[in-house]
Amino acid sequence: MRPLKKDHIKCSPYSDFIIIKIKQPNTEQPSYLFCNKIEYMHDKDKNYFDHHIMIYRGDKLIFKVWLPNSEKDKEFKSAKEALESVGMEIQK
Repeated sequence: MRPLKKDHIKCSPYSDFIIIKIKQPNTEQPSYLFCNKIEYMHDKDKNYFDHHIMIYRGDKLIFKVWLPNSEKDKEFKSAKEALESVGMEIQK
């Protein structure tokens, strides 16, 4: 089994949290998540394929996003690119 691919985005030393903006269809205003760690995971084995983003506040998982999940789906280069693929973006 090959190693699991992971990419992380963590809070900078100058900030207590990361703000994620979520664009939703059929709503006037976006939603926001406040977290301190975002983890993108991509695991592909001959019998198993797992592709998701996990969003944490402290040590608690607060939100999980399942990404397209088939053998032909591409692996994203970074957590930021994976977030953007599902209409989410990190606010500065």
